[in-house]
Amino acid sequence: MKGKSFTLTLLLLLSNGKLSSQITNSSILQELRAEIISTDKNESKLLTDVGFNTFIQKKALNYLTGASDLSLAKFYASYNSDNDKLNVGFNIPATNPYTKRLSFIINPILEADIKNSFATLYKDGAWKNNIRGGMKVTYLIPFSTINYWKETSVKDRKPDFQIVRTKKFLEIEKKLNEETISTTQPTTLLDGKTVVNPTNQPISERKMRKKRNESFESIGAAEAEYLEKEGAYTWFQTAWLSGWTFFPITNSDNYISLNNSQPFEKRKFNLWELNLQFTYLYDNKNIGTFYLSPWFKYSQNNSANANLMTVVDYGQYSQFPGSNPENLALLETNKAYLGEYREFKTTSFNFQIVYITPLQNTLIKPGLSFRYEKNWGFYSPTNLRFGIPLNIRGKEKPINIELQYRIDDTSNYRVAADYKSMKSIGISVGLPISLMYK
Repeated sequence: MKGKSFTLTLLLLLSNGKLSSQITNSSILQELRAEIISTDKNESKLLTDVGFNTFIQKKALNYLTGASDLSLAKFYASYNSDNDKLNVGFNIPATNPYTKRLSFIINPILEADIKNSFATLYKDGAWKNNIRGGMKVTYLIPFSTINYWKETSVKDRKPDFQIVRTKKFLEIEKKLNEETISTTQPTTLLDGKTVVNPTNQPISERKMRKKRNESFESIGAAEAEYLEKEGAYTWFQTAWLSGWTFFPITNSDNYISLNNSQPFEKRKFNLWELNLQFTYLYDNKNIGTFYLSPWFKYSQNNSANANLMTVVDYGQYSQFPGSNPENLALLETNKAYLGEYREFKTTSFNFQIVYITPLQNTLIKPGLSFRYEKNWGFYSPTNLRFGIPLNIRGKEKPINIELQYRIDDTSNYRVAADYKSMKSIGISVGLPISLMYK
């Protein structure tokens, strides 16, 4: 009997604990008030944690061209004409367990090959596209600094932000209180009876968590907007460390031949890679934003992927004298690679610097970028890339377009007699589909 009583008491306590931890409009306002008061009283803290996250998102989204760039968006897509790849990814934020400040970003990615039958992924029992999966993890190093003019300090600036937070809190409080009244207050009918609206159902915990997050994000968005538009800082710095990998999910057949007279051989490319990158972001209100990114890459490579072979289609191949007629049928819907095929590992070092102008009230924020790439191993060219990034502002999120000029193999690593570096013009596009903080 005592055992049953103990079990019943324990269940009641657990049930009460669960009920007490349920999210309500009142509990959201209590948490929000506590966060604001805590930030107001902290002499060295200007923004709430969510306000800081929102500000970082604004700065990171100034430049987005591919998987190597940090995208603080729930969903994003990017295309780069360097390799004709489409990247689609989403971000899972992980905050500090003691605060709401971002610590890690977990980013699953899919990459598809656009130049090889992108529209047809699977046909006749075979994959027609090279699709790779990826996983990226970014650690936001907690050393960020916001600085002011010499005659001002965090203490001097705090009243402005206290007012911003208070005004936004009062808006949220009014909205949630009105919502509570509308869903709980009885209605007096025309015949004088008083009833409770029978359609009012308890809101799910998931929806209440979303409401709580949106309330905190509203405060953060107000802070970040004021910080940027009102010029409430002189310069800002932060940094992050990213590691990611790509691995093949589907492999299409690739046709290879030593020359045009030999029959084609089918091969599947197993192109994986590992990357480690450090990024330093410096933003000056009057000068602009700088991104400095050194990173290393180690990858599985081959002669076809490294552009060491001649790529031909049906029209090109049919014009070769002595072409193998058996190969023509395969080239009606495919391309082929001619030359010596070899598989090898490549180690690369990249260094990139990006500058975005500080313009605030314009549709387009232009900038400049430069990337240096040095490869080691069987494939060891030195490549340069110059770019003009254009940050096109949207109602909620920007579109990033970069015009690129690329010079490949500036050092003639193969010591070819008829050496000539390859020059090309391309474009990259980065699109944040849905923001993490609005």
